[in-house]
Amino acid sequence: MTAMVDTYTAKDAVLELLRAIPTLNVFDGNVNEADPDLAAPFLDADGGVHIYAVLWASAGNPTGYRLCATPDTKAWPFQVTAAGGDQTRALRAADLVYAALVSRRLSLPDGRASTPIRTVLGDQGPARLDRTVKPTRHWVPLLFSCRLA
Repeated sequence: MTAMVDTYTAKDAVLELLRAIPTLNVFDGNVNEADPDLAAPFLDADGGVHIYAVLWASAGNPTGYRLCATPDTKAWPFQVTAAGGDQTRALRAADLVYAALVSRRLSLPDGRASTPIRTVLGDQGPARLDRTVKPTRHWVPLLFSCRLA
């Protein structure tokens, strides 16, 4: 029996897909405006926050018992928050994230791959304004799921 993929390995594979988007700043669970490896300056020329995405990984849920009591797959939901200095930027970030992730399979160790990434059904709601940070920004939570083996 092959061991299940570690969740952090799947998280890193999602980050790799997101970081392949040349115009999108990508963060791993925490926004660091001073990160020297950003794809673009944190602020656009007009002073608005440049488009970015934050990956929020879950621990997953071991499932898929076969003939023994050991789980051999893991359902893995995760969230990517798409954001930018205004509603248009946040929605543009969301479009880029969807294009990068939906129907993609994560490349995992030992030549394995996840099931295709799917959006979690249901309305994810409108772009929200965050006034608790300066400069303010809009954000949209995007929910995804795949299965790891």
